[in-house]
Parts: sequence; structure tokens; C-alpha cells
Amino acid sequence: MAHLRRDIEYGGISDAFWRHGSVSTTGLAGVWGAAASSNQTNLNPAVVNIGDYEDDTMEDIEGGTYIPFADAATTTRPDAPYVGFVFDTIEEAQMVYNSYAKKLGFGSRICYTKRSQKKGCNHIIRREFECVHAGGESAQDGGKQVVCDPEWYEALEENVCASRKEPYFGNKKLVAHRKRNRVNRHGCRARMAVVLRDGKWEVTVFEEQRTHPMMSRGEWTRFYRSHRKVPYEDYMLLKTLHNRNIPTALIMATLGDLHGELGNLPYTARDVANIRTKLRNEVSLNDMAKTMEYFEKLHAESPRFFYAKLEDENKAVRALFWVDGRTREAYKKFKDCVFFDTTFCTNRYDMPFAPIVGINNHMQTIMFGCALIPDEKIETFKWVFEKWMDAMGHDPPGCIMTDQDQAMSKAISMVFPGIVHRCCKWHVLKIAKEKLGMLFRTRADFEEEFYYCVNGTESALEFEEAWQRMVLKHELGEHPHLSNMWECRHTWAPAYFKRHFFPFTGTTGRSEGLNSFFKKLVHPHDSVWQFVKQYEYIQETRLDREDNAGFLGEATVAPLWSRYKIEEQASKFYTRTAFGKFKEMRGDNGIDD
Repeated sequence: MAHLRRDIEYGGISDAFWRHGSVSTTGLAGVWGAAASSNQTNLNPAVVNIGDYEDDTMEDIEGGTYIPFADAATTTRPDAPYVGFVFDTIEEAQMVYNSYAKKLGFGSRICYTKRSQKKGCNHIIRREFECVHAGGESAQDGGKQVVCDPEWYEALEENVCASRKEPYFGNKKLVAHRKRNRVNRHGCRARMAVVLRDGKWEVTVFEEQRTHPMMSRGEWTRFYRSHRKVPYEDYMLLKTLHNRNIPTALIMATLGDLHGELGNLPYTARDVANIRTKLRNEVSLNDMAKTMEYFEKLHAESPRFFYAKLEDENKAVRALFWVDGRTREAYKKFKDCVFFDTTFCTNRYDMPFAPIVGINNHMQTIMFGCALIPDEKIETFKWVFEKWMDAMGHDPPGCIMTDQDQAMSKAISMVFPGIVHRCCKWHVLKIAKEKLGMLFRTRADFEEEFYYCVNGTESALEFEEAWQRMVLKHELGEHPHLSNMWECRHTWAPAYFKRHFFPFTGTTGRSEGLNSFFKKLVHPHDSVWQFVKQYEYIQETRLDREDNAGFLGEATVAPLWSRYKIEEQASKFYTRTAFGKFKEMRGDNGIDD
């Protein structure tokens, strides 16, 4: 069975400098072999193996070789193997000896392997297992004395504090070696050897003698590396929770609940964290290629799925845009008003997330498309809008709302000439509060008059007259920010958009709310592939919520608050959420029983 060696935890000053030296690692790919390279995850190992014993350090205890066998009660003395006992496979021999070791309270490891010397043959013909406490002090350090030079560490510390570059001590490059606890050596002689004979594995040596006591607490035996394993069912649940970016502590709590308590888990939080690291690293190796392959698969399954990529001169992908088939159909019905915002950087590449958002008939946020972009330049925004129009049959939206980004505004005017483009009122007022804060505090009535101009006027003429009165009264005709707001008033003042369709909103809050939701699911160091999968999950939740709202509209009757026929008619005409808005407006206008 393949093995996975857990990550080494480096102590000392800086992880950047402690990560050195040759460490035998096989990676998580060893667990599922070729299936990982072919992007297949339908695997069925009995357990996830962490690794065999390869040195004499505490990693033997903390890393974990996971052996798939049914554990028995540790209080009963096990049936010991004996010379002449025959196993069908070498894995079975290892399982049995490890089970024997666990029940007696010690850890086991592979200490010797011999392969065939015949030409063309390299298979194993002999293997020996022993207690991890075998050997003496001389063997522990490999016959070498380790000398720690205090000046070496001082120089390393100074170099680390000064920069992140490679440290030097004089003219000599400092090579940091990892620090690890070492297994206590008691000269234990417990061991077993098996030899391949006639296709079977026969026990030729079996030594029971042990020279060390058991652990002072029997339950500590489970922390030996050889006794730690991640069962397949736990691994699959772990992987599912990992894909949803659930923190390791919560994953351990969930698994602990399933097993009764954390003490019943045959692995530790570090094992889980290391498996998660391996999963992330695997994706990193072919992140964009895997994403493109997945998009091609979706397009093959559903031709309505649309995606596009922006490449540089080296054929490296710089930007992505995609939209699913159901959303493309929904756009035809709900294209009257869309929102576009790029305030959230999503992944390890610092690519801004640029969702194109709309509102459906249930007053719910729907995503009309999604882009990951390398920057916020005019050319990039123009590319996004052009690809979006390619997906939507070059049918432009009725109105669009964004923040006050100049590059975004320029790109919109180039791709959608003549479109109603509105800037988010919240962003405008946020900047105004920063620029006009002193005036708000020192000028009597100025703040009240300012917000009346913004929120209290019903027409463009009324807004302009109120604004001019305010400026003249407070002698602010030369104020730079107020002058700038006046010059671009047609892009943000609500009075100029009374005849345009921006349902119950004057801000890009829907885009920002979507960004906030993404932040709960997407880790800043996630890959593009992981982001795409999280996007799919969020899209599924949105569509499911839309379906549920549709069901309620057809299967239930809205509660009425009056006996007016108009309310009864409205309840049948509007969706449930829109009817709620109708009742709010009715109450605001003083219509009641």
C-alpha cells in the first residue's frame, strides 16, 4: 500500500530557513496513485497511510504509519506470531505485527528490507519489523556528535531579522537543520522477520523480549506513528469539509463527535492539517490546467455553459470568465438592472473577483457571470464586458450600477454606449463623509441640508436648486470636493434616476453582500480551482433558494392584512417578496384597515 509521509514541523526562528535538507516525502499522490494525476477521486483505500519508519527520530511516533486492521481491546494479551507462521502477503504480516505491538503497548517499524539480486527482479524477498525503541545511544545519532554553535544561531537570527534572503555567517552560507525530538532507545529486541518462500511470507525470526516498560498511560500508545491511521470514511469526510474551507479545529471536532470523543480518533489534528496541506499542494501543481479541463467538461455536458480565458504572449492564463446555462436563460428575463463590483481579492494570485449580479422576480440576488481578473485596467474590464455579451447574445442590460472606478466607467462607455450607468450612492457618500467631515461638525445645518439634497429631492430640478442654495448659504462654491460632486451629479444623485429601474436599491450592496458571502467560504490562499468549486456551491444555494421561493408562491397563500380587494389582487400578481414590499408601501402611504 502506498504511503504518505506527514509534513515536518520546523522549530526555530523562521520557517523559511528551517525548510532545508532532503526529506523523504511521497506526497498525498501516493495514497491514490494514478487516480490523482487523472483528476479522479473515486478511491477506496482502507485507510490513508502517513508513512513507514525511515529514521530514528520522534517522527517515528508523530508521523504515523496507518495499518488497516481491526483493533482489539488493548487489555487482552494478543496471540503472538511464531516462527513458521505463514502470511499470504507482506502487508498482512505488517498488519499482524503492528496489531501485536499495539496491544502490548509499543510501536513498530520496518527496520530492514532485502530485494532480489536476480537480473530483472527487484521485488522484496525479506523484511524485518522491530520495536521503535530498539537500538542504543550510539545508533541514535548515527555515530556522530552534534555540536550547536551559539554564534551560528546568533548570526542566523540577525540575518532573518534583516531580510528574507539566504543567511550567511561570515563568508559561509548558513544551512539550517530541523530540530526534532528523538525516540528513547532502550535496546529493545522485540522483532519479527518474514521471508518470501513459494509465494508466501514465512516468519523466520520472532523475538518477544522487550527491555522497556509500557507507557504509563495505556491510551498514549495510540500516538505511536505505527498505530495512527485515517480510515477511508474519515478521510472522505475530511476531504469534503476541507473543500468547504472548514477550519482544522472544527474538522477535528466533527470527527470527534462521530467517534464519541477526540480521544477515540486514531489520528491527531496535525495529521489532519498535513493531509490538508497535501491536498492544497496537489491542486497547486496543475491549478489552471485542472480548471480549464473542468470548464471543458462542463461545456461538453451542457453546451449552454460558457467560459473564456485571457492569455498573455506566453499562453499563460491571466483572466477567466464563465457563466452557466441556467443563468444565461435567467438573464433574458431579469436584464433590466445589473451590478458590477470588484472589491474582493479571492485567491493566492490576488486576482480580484468580479461578479456580474442581478435581481430576480423574488428580489433575490442572482449571478449573471463571474470573472477573475489580473488587474483593474480599462482593457481588462472591456474584455470582461465583451465576453459577457458574447455569452448573452450581445443583448445589453437596461441599467448598470458600479462604484466610481474611472477605468470601469470608461470600459462601460466603450462596450455599452448610451447605457444608463449609475454610481453606487454608498461609495459616493462614504467619500463625502471623509472629505466633508469637518464641515459637518462645524457648520450648523450643513449636514442636514446636504443629506436632504441627496435623499429628499424628487426631481433633477429640485436637487439642483437645493444644492445651489446650500452652497450659497454656506459659501462653499469653491470647495473642491463639492465642486467635483456637482460636476458628476448625473452619475450618482438619486434624483436623476427616478425614471430608471433600480429596484429598491441605490447601492451595489448586492455585489458586496455576495463578496461577503464568498469571504466565508474562500480562503485568501485558495487556488483558482478551489474558488471555482466554491463558486459552484454558492450558485447552487442561490438557485435552490430561487426554486424554494417559486414553490412557496404556487403552493401557499400569502397572509393578508386587510379586506381591500387591491391587496388580494396584489398577492396573486406579485411574488411573495414583492408582495411584502407592496404591503410596506401601502403602510407608508397610510392605507390600513
